[in-house]
Amino acid sequence: MAAIKGNKTVATVNSDSAPAHMSGHVLLASFQQAQDHQMLAEVSGGTVQYLRGPVDMVKWRELHIIFDAAKAALVLSDLAPSPLLRCEPFLFKSESGWNPGLELWGDTSHSHVFDFPKIKTVVEVVLAGIKRDAANDAEDMAALELQGIERAAVRQIIAETLGASGGKKLAEPVHVTVEHSTLKVEGKLGSKPSQANFHPLEEKLSGRFSGFDLDKRELLFSTASKRISLNFERLQVDVLEVARACLEGRDCEVRTQKTTARDGRENRAYLPEAPFKL
Repeated sequence: MAAIKGNKTVATVNSDSAPAHMSGHVLLASFQQAQDHQMLAEVSGGTVQYLRGPVDMVKWRELHIIFDAAKAALVLSDLAPSPLLRCEPFLFKSESGWNPGLELWGDTSHSHVFDFPKIKTVVEVVLAGIKRDAANDAEDMAALELQGIERAAVRQIIAETLGASGGKKLAEPVHVTVEHSTLKVEGKLGSKPSQANFHPLEEKLSGRFSGFDLDKRELLFSTASKRISLNFERLQVDVLEVARACLEGRDCEVRTQKTTARDGRENRAYLPEAPFKL
């Protein structure tokens, strides 16, 4: 397979030997996704002069979801300090077309020693967790000999990744090579962690009424930092008094109850006393 890294043509990808510009580094993991873009590389003297075709159609986001999770887990578990890591994007050509890839390289010019078996294990568990919601699967962690800081790091990164990208369906599988083993992440990622909290939390808010919607039964209330919708029962609120407060721009204080939906959205309800306290 031919690959382009920077403006150089490299004979193969996933080679253990570092290219000249990565001297002093070791390859920790490689991430690839088949996208089969039809492009033409114009090469002169071993140097790519032009890459023509739908270069702007190359998609990196899904690769970065997987890459960033693996890298973050290695950093958080102290297996690979962030200053020693380098991300190397590249395009490689298969029989079907050009495809994007990301490599994670570690700087070997410092005293840190990379523990490859542990790196492989952490990456495997992170990928498994992203795919099947295994963030709290202690049995899998124990079976793969993850303990202490590594186990905590993996759980945190899986939860953060699914919180941001959970439920996303990958357009094509992402192939991850680490320690001569290739793993595949495909299909739909695990679901977003539930953030639901249906135990009402009472809060007092200070600000001003800015309007109301009788059909939706919502009071619109503005604090110093945001605008909030408060659900209310029609008989609990004197809407004429609220309207006067809106027109006069009066400062007031209201009591509310807050609950949180599964997707993290906050719902607030007005607690009846007086509509507000001047």
